[in-house]
Amino acid sequence: MRSQKDYANSKPATLDLPYGGFKNESQPGAKDGTDIVAEHMQDIQYPLYQVLQLAGIVPNGELEDGKDKRQFLQSLVNVGLMKYAQGISYASSILVWDIVGGILTVYKSAKNNNTDDISNSDSWIKILSIEKNNKINFYVNTNISSGGNNLPVFCFNAGLVDAAGKAACVTLNGNTLTLLEGSVGTSAAGTTYTVAADVSIDISGLAEGTYNLFYDAEEGVLETYANTIFVSEVEPEMAINDVWVDTSILPYSSKMKNSSGELESREIIPLPAKLDITSVSVGGGGNLNA
Repeated sequence: MRSQKDYANSKPATLDLPYGGFKNESQPGAKDGTDIVAEHMQDIQYPLYQVLQLAGIVPNGELEDGKDKRQFLQSLVNVGLMKYAQGISYASSILVWDIVGGILTVYKSAKNNNTDDISNSDSWIKILSIEKNNKINFYVNTNISSGGNNLPVFCFNAGLVDAAGKAACVTLNGNTLTLLEGSVGTSAAGTTYTVAADVSIDISGLAEGTYNLFYDAEEGVLETYANTIFVSEVEPEMAINDVWVDTSILPYSSKMKNSSGELESREIIPLPAKLDITSVSVGGGGNLNA
């Protein structure tokens, strides 16, 4: 682009206007003001065209009026993260932001030629919100990894393995269930724990049935529950002792329904095996199934 100071009858460069500036006639007919020439108009017009090109929009031959004819504004919002504006046609997957009640929310357009109101959940996908206290809530499904080995959360993901390469961090000898030293697990929130010493539990009092096994990372103990593990963004219908991994915000959290019917946050990690009690007898009757 040309500098403004390169045009005839223009202002020289200054600290405030490093590329110079245009000036008016000192009086009508003096002809000492800056002429508007083709090169000047080209420098103004073509950057606007280039924004349209970047957005994949072809000039439609209509005069921009700032109301109904807004091709340039439509191009801007389709190439950058800008505030949502009613009446603009948004392309698919374009991100916009809006502020309501002091909460900033980012949305993604779910379709092409999207002119629907941002409150329409079929047309706009909520990505994240930033609350007044700067708490960030994510509304996306994501594959969260722990550490640098691309290992999933809410499981035991390192330590002892068997001949097939599967996790072998738990054993059952008679009525004694043991989580072995050196096993490494990651909670739903992404915190990694290493078992410093063998942790055992007596299962002789369990009734027949199938049990999920959990390591309570805060208490350092094993727990068994005949329950269901849910992983979802929306709270499911849960029975007592069921576990819900809430994926609606980051970090994830694990919650268990207690005997009072309330959800209680628990820093627990499931073991890579289920316990099947096929008969109730002193000295055994249980089997581990990976």
